[in-house]
Amino acid sequence: GQRSEGSYVNGLLNGDGKFFYNNGSMFEGTFEGGFKRAKGLMIQSDGSKRKAVIVNGETTFPEG
Repeated sequence: GQRSEGSYVNGLLNGDGKFFYNNGSMFEGTFEGGFKRAKGLMIQSDGSKRKAVIVNGETTFPEG
């Protein structure tokens, strides 16, 4: 299932960490207040990587 690794503040990822999705992909980066704000790499299950930004739980890819 989904799981995370890293530092937590008030039960939310804060600082450097990783979040593992059920589909085998992983987000690795810096979190502020869990998924309120995060910046890093989305790594797909096939190993492909894309820069990603998460704001209020929504993931976007700044480079398209």
